[in-house]
Order: sequence, then C-alpha cells, then structure tokens
Amino acid sequence: MNHFSVPAMVESFKELFPKEASIAVSDVQQFLYYEPSKQIDLKIQPGDKINKNTVTFKALSIQEKTSDHVNSTVFGTNVPILDDGEPAGCLTATLPLKF
Repeated sequence: MNHFSVPAMVESFKELFPKEASIAVSDVQQFLYYEPSKQIDLKIQPGDKINKNTVTFKALSIQEKTSDHVNSTVFGTNVPILDDGEPAGCLTATLPLKF
C-alpha cells in the first residue's frame, strides 16, 4: 500500500468528526499537522514539541486512547498511532463541549 500524506489523511478523518473539531497529528516528539476549527484554535504549529503536561503526551506514554477536558469549554480525545506495538504518533481531536 502507498503511504499517504498527513493532510490527505486528515481530510478523510474529518468526515469522522463534527465540523467543530480541530485536528492535530503528531509523531512521538512534535506536532506534524494542525487544523483548527472555527470554534477552537489551540495555536499549535507544525514543529511544536509535545508538552509533557498534555493529554497527547499521556496517550503516547500509556499507548491507549485518552480523553480529557482541556478547559471548561473544550474536550480532547487522543488516539495513539502504534507501529509494531510501539508509539509512532498520535491523532488528536478537540471539540467544544457545546456546539
């Protein structure tokens, strides 16, 4: 199978999420892609390091899906991308609690 570009994959993933979701993709150290929604902009830039105090870091560390409130109005879900059982990255969807 051919490898897909991250933006092409995200365009397909967006069909799985409400339009209010912002989407981020990372490897194990930094964000590779971020698309904010009209409601949520976490100001992530490609190349930003993954902070150890984030749910993205937790998902990569425990190698399991994690969800948590970013603040009182925003909820994030993170799914680690595993390659041969090892974390290779993470897909993050952040949604407003009310939309």
